[in-house]
Amino acid sequence: MKLIELKKELPYMWRVQSTNDYNAVCVAYIDSRDVQDLLDSVVGPENWQSDYKDVKGNLYAGIGIKCGSEWVWKWDCGVESKTEAEKGEASDSFKRAAVKWGIGRFLYSLEIKRLKVTEYKGKKYPLNEKTNKAIFSGEELTEYINQLNNKTFPKDLKTASPAISEVSDKERDYLNELLGKSTYEEEMRKKMWIRLNEINTIEDYEKAKANLLMNQLGIDGVQNPSQKDINRHLKQTVK
Repeated sequence: MKLIELKKELPYMWRVQSTNDYNAVCVAYIDSRDVQDLLDSVVGPENWQSDYKDVKGNLYAGIGIKCGSEWVWKWDCGVESKTEAEKGEASDSFKRAAVKWGIGRFLYSLEIKRLKVTEYKGKKYPLNEKTNKAIFSGEELTEYINQLNNKTFPKDLKTASPAISEVSDKERDYLNELLGKSTYEEEMRKKMWIRLNEINTIEDYEKAKANLLMNQLGIDGVQNPSQKDINRHLKQTVK
């Protein structure tokens, strides 16, 4: 096991960090699943684990690697995203803990990219100056910036997540509400919480919603049930 291999460069994507009337600030990032794959390949899936804990209101993620006969842990906390607070904090804390092991540390040497913007339906989006059209997806944004930087990756790599999520904050909050009232055990809830907040497409949202609706507590198991809970219960029991 050569831990130095954790520092190697991974394929990275680009996302919009912020926009104003003049430009879109874009930063490079790696996907948490790529972090997991790298850990699997370098140390072995049986020799690493992750955990989360709350410290004075801050979510900390830890990554433990088995070194010899002992587990060594490195922890860090995440920062909430403005649009996807729970997802941002969970993913960010996990990847920040990974940086402590050297994973993704190369990203800090990459320059922030600033692109011109164009307006679409009242919102500012990065502008593809080659086509003079707005960039909506993470795939297009990543491909465009990599071309500008003369950077290429193999075509069979996983595509980037959407730069603009199709799932609204309200819909994401609803999934987390359903998860909180589900029959899943606490450990499974933690894992599903991370997965749910990584959902960006309507198709995945509908699948997750259907799954959670099938695993809801009975009305007697819900503390202070809302009218929505009562209506759901009636829909399931009254034929």
